[in-house]
Amino acid sequence: MYQEISKNIRVAFYIRVSTEEQWKDGFWPDMQMQWLQEMIIYRGKVNGWTHDKKHEYLDLGCTGADLNRPEFKRMMIDAKEGKFDMIAVWKIDRLSRNLSHLLSTFETLQNHKVGFFSLKENIDFTWPIGKLTFQIFGALAEFERETIKTRTKEWKMTSARLGNYVLNKTPYGYKKEDLEKKRNRSLEVIDTESVWVKRIYEEFIWGKSLEQIAKILNESKVQKS
Repeated sequence: MYQEISKNIRVAFYIRVSTEEQWKDGFWPDMQMQWLQEMIIYRGKVNGWTHDKKHEYLDLGCTGADLNRPEFKRMMIDAKEGKFDMIAVWKIDRLSRNLSHLLSTFETLQNHKVGFFSLKENIDFTWPIGKLTFQIFGALAEFERETIKTRTKEWKMTSARLGNYVLNKTPYGYKKEDLEKKRNRSLEVIDTESVWVKRIYEEFIWGKSLEQIAKILNESKVQKS
């Protein structure tokens, strides 16, 4: 049974072909467009899907390995601005061949309440099973982020045990050793700044507030080297 038509669902088309595919595999943009147009006619009758040509995004001669594609980026901006309700592709790898990129894209669409439909795989995130799939993709994206955070934390802890300074910001009074150095990269004292580090410590020990210490530094025109 088809879902009841409650409103028109504005559907955008995304089409991508790489140079090699255009000549060797026959995934021509007009073929993808024809399949999507036939789909929208059928879905328009049973699901209320509509399409406007101004929401056609074509990346021609673009690889699917990254998201640095002009029409893809324009489409995602329009998606965030609510210019359509769904993105339709002929095949899911037209959107991306990279799982991480797919997960991040799906999460962005979900956050902005934009659906996704792939004709070849018959993936429709507007149906109950599709919404569940959408949520699973979101959970996978969250899992991947947490995994990356854990690995980064473990790497920093291991590197710190080897004597490396692993924080991004360098504290006042110090500088990082040779950036070409891969191991045992620690901090070096900057003599001209170390004087003021000692002064700050002394003022704090003698009961000065942070505001008072800041005033002393400003009046002395202390700057970071």
